Amino acid sequence: MACFNFSPFPCIEPFWTSKKPYSCPWCVGKLLKARDEVRNHILYKVGVESKFLLWHEPWLRSSPILTRYGPDIISIMESNYLAKICTIIRDGSWHPHPSNHMTAMGVRNEILGTRLFARDEILWDGHQSKWVTLSLIWNSIRRIGQAPPWVNAVWSEYSIPKNSFFFWLAIQNRLLTKDRMRRFGMQVNENCTLCGVSRENAAHLFTTCRFSRNIFEACPIDLLHNWQDYMLGRFFPSTVSKVQEQVAFLFIASAIYYVWQERNIRIHQDKKRSSAQIIFIIKREVRERLFSCSSFKRKVARDRSLLLLLF
Repeated sequence: MACFNFSPFPCIEPFWTSKKPYSCPWCVGKLLKARDEVRNHILYKVGVESKFLLWHEPWLRSSPILTRYGPDIISIMESNYLAKICTIIRDGSWHPHPSNHMTAMGVRNEILGTRLFARDEILWDGHQSKWVTLSLIWNSIRRIGQAPPWVNAVWSEYSIPKNSFFFWLAIQNRLLTKDRMRRFGMQVNENCTLCGVSRENAAHLFTTCRFSRNIFEACPIDLLHNWQDYMLGRFFPSTVSKVQEQVAFLFIASAIYYVWQERNIRIHQDKKRSSAQIIFIIKREVRERLFSCSSFKRKVARDRSLLLLLF
């Protein structure tokens, strides 16, 4: 990725030295922001017929020459903006411009101390490109923090992706509940759409609302009904088995998804379902998910009493 285009106009900019435009696609901005971090992981091996950009790529001391010495170095070395490294290589050896300018002498000494190889190659943490995968790159650059206490509940063994996603949003208070709408300056009736009594926020909507409370109480495993407990990874008033825990997490995620769906249906479609109807939908979905899960079926084969969790 030596050069790329920021816009529909035919203006190509070198990737490593271009400035971030005032307005650009989100993905482009993220790529440009990641450059400093990425340079710590890559190593350029320059070939004798190298097509790398001389001034713009971090082949010399892991930093573009243009960044370290400024644009004047191009004219001092009597080169051009998009010159390739092969322009200063002859007969398999380095031949940089013989300028006596102090800056040019410094650059020339760095270049002459760089080893030439048979062909161009870029290594990632010492790995050849054929062994580099997206997961390797991601694990190299990501910042690993402490997992939140609720992570195993959200991404549980039997989880349904769409439900887990909304569970993840809800427990981080990222759903657009009415309290958040008002903080964003939107004029809305702040009462809960489902019960019409209390102010709507995530904690009320999924634990204390009378409508949703009926739904959560239909879980085959006894649950706590406190949002702060959920955020701290506490979901049960007493000890439960591993399989009971996983079934409960599946139920909670489905309940959050369908409570949020019901809330939106009432706002945008002026329709409503009873809590009993939603419980029926959730239990059917839980059964279908568990019956399709081979690990749960193996557990049932060993303990038939687990079937009681499905009804």
